[in-house]
Formats: sequence, structure tokens, C-alpha cells
Amino acid sequence: MRVRVKRVEGRKLLVGNDGLKNKGKGWMSTVFKRLESGINILPILKQVAENFNDFNLPPSRRTAKDDLREPVQKETMALRLVKGVPVSGKGSYFSRLNKSHEIIKTELYYKYNECVYFLNWFEKIYGGKIYRVTIVHLSAGGKVYPHTDPGDYYENKDRFHLGLSGYYDFTVDDETQRFGAGDLFWFDNKKIHSSINATPIPRISLIFDVEGCTI
Repeated sequence: MRVRVKRVEGRKLLVGNDGLKNKGKGWMSTVFKRLESGINILPILKQVAENFNDFNLPPSRRTAKDDLREPVQKETMALRLVKGVPVSGKGSYFSRLNKSHEIIKTELYYKYNECVYFLNWFEKIYGGKIYRVTIVHLSAGGKVYPHTDPGDYYENKDRFHLGLSGYYDFTVDDETQRFGAGDLFWFDNKKIHSSINATPIPRISLIFDVEGCTI
């Protein structure tokens, strides 16, 4: 595979061809876009592996104090590097969270500096402002069940995944694509979507939202 070299602050990030080329003839979609394939995710994955017990931290440390998983994500574990701050008032935690554009960096943001390096690279290459950032673990054979991401927060933001380990079958509406480690892709999270870990190892992804990027 032909490799391009992109430099950020004197460092190298190796990436493959655009996903449209890698996917081959017929790769035309309105709900997916593979931005890159073959990203060197080893520095991030090494950092996650060295701190794997973080996934077993009490919720008050690996997520917000009252940030419980939604039922559709009950099989996942999450490390929130940048988290949302729910608006005050009545309503469930998630309904108030999805109305809020306010974010704060957690202690994990400063711990996972390789993720921060990648996110800085993303902003330099694609522009925009990064909002919520999460590392998500899904066990072998695990599922994220069909859902949409509603609320004011999502209206002006795009959702991206960077695969760190394993590969998974991702479905938006009736279209399914397979993504794996080193794949960076966008999908339309305003439409019904779900995923299945299709490997015998954990699927780990860096998931983040961006406002105003160019893809």
C-alpha cells in the first residue's frame, strides 16, 4: 500500500491512501466516509494497553460521576478524555447532556497524551474544533445496539471513529461496512446505527466529535 507521510510538530504520522481508493470500485456512501486507512495507531494502543486497568476504574474516575451508560451501550466500557457537562434543569441526565455544548477535559485527557497528539493532528489536517472524546472498549462478540444520537449538541457536529484494535461491522440505516485498526472514518450518527465486534479480541476505538471540520 502506498504510504503518505504527514508531519505535525516535527513528528511523523503514517497514513495510507484515502478510503475511497482503498475501498475500491463502488465505494459510494452518504452515511459513511473513510478518511484514512493504515494510520499508525501503535503509540495510542500501547498507551491503552499499559493502562488497561483504567477500564475497571470506578465510574467517578473513568466517566462523569453520574454518567451511566445508555442501555444501547450496556456492553461497552468507556474512558472519557473530554466529557460533556449537562445543562441544569429538569429531565434525565442524558437528555440534559445532549442539550449541552459545554465540555471539560478529564484527568484521563492528560494521561493519554498519544490520543491528544492524534487529535491535534486531526485538527491541523481537517480543521474544526474537537469536542467530546472517548476511548471505548467492546468485548469480543459484543454489540452496540441500534440507536440515534439526538439533541442540540449533535446538530452541528460530526462523529468520527479511529479503530485501535479488532475490527467491527458498523451499520447505518441499511448499509454495513467493516472497519478495523488504523481506519479513521466518519458516519452519520443522526441516523440509526449499530455495531458488532467481529473479532475474538476487544474492539477498542477512539471516538470523538468535531464541529466545523472539512472532510
